[in-house]
Amino acid sequence: MNNLARYVTVLIYWLICLESRAESQATETERFVSDVQAQVAQLSQRSKTLPKEFVTAVAIMNGVQSRLSSLNYAILKRQGKPTPNSTEECLALRAGICGNHIAAFLTVADQLGIRARPVEFYISGPSSANNTSHICVEVYYNQRWHLFDVTWGTYFVFQNVVASIEQIRKSGTKSRDWAVTNQSDLWYLQWKDAGHDPLIYVDHINVDILRGRKGAIRLRPNNQTYTPVHQPNFFGLNTKNQDYGAIQVLLQDTKVGSNIVELKVLGKAGGGTVVLSNGERQTRLPMSTLTVGTNIIHLHEPTRDAKITISIDVDPAFGVGYVVYASIQTK
Repeated sequence: MNNLARYVTVLIYWLICLESRAESQATETERFVSDVQAQVAQLSQRSKTLPKEFVTAVAIMNGVQSRLSSLNYAILKRQGKPTPNSTEECLALRAGICGNHIAAFLTVADQLGIRARPVEFYISGPSSANNTSHICVEVYYNQRWHLFDVTWGTYFVFQNVVASIEQIRKSGTKSRDWAVTNQSDLWYLQWKDAGHDPLIYVDHINVDILRGRKGAIRLRPNNQTYTPVHQPNFFGLNTKNQDYGAIQVLLQDTKVGSNIVELKVLGKAGGGTVVLSNGERQTRLPMSTLTVGTNIIHLHEPTRDAKITISIDVDPAFGVGYVVYASIQTK
């Protein structure tokens, strides 16, 4: 073998080693993204009618189901081992629950240029201790949003189109017949066998829905004290993403004639005006006046009905404004 041949052989070997090393150094998330890209490219060659965004969403959803096992997460919990938090940790341990599933979906979708946001469901039980929650994702394409339940590998087809959460909720129980679900998933099988309803959010009467975190969370009192249980513990807007919105808190069953609200603040960020509404009557105060700890807010007038809504008018100069709280009490 002459010197040139030896040089070429060494160079090829060196390039193969570099490629192998680069592949081994790739993160789990990068490998996941690469797999989805390859799957979508393959399917796009064979199907010219399915929207690329739909194919990508299903590929990510299937990938999350196969990589982030809820069953594996339960096994880690039972064994007393640390459970994963970040998407990379979930992918490395091959374990995760619904919140992890959506975080992973959104991470991969963002890297692939897919417009997506979370859809959160907060279901009220007979008491606050029985509250439950679930989270899905919706993907935007063809001028509308489409719901995907990543945990159960489910989407809902109505008139040959993946349905939106509005269509699903409007049709109630009928929309259960639209569900296309991966019923071979082991976590799904045990969930059903235990008597649970994976699609409870479809037609449950007492459910609060946040789309891109936009919506209202209803709180029920315990001796006129309101504490979020399996619910968000903040109100306001915590992102500048245009597909997201602000959370309002709706205090239910307040005592008519109340004129004081005690707000126990854990933290705040951004700027704006806190607005407490009782019917058409409002009490407004700058966020800057709130401090960590108990804040006593005197309403301009005693309440005339049994509901108080708390929201924030965000200062455009900040772009965000939200308050994290532990509890709210009315007097």
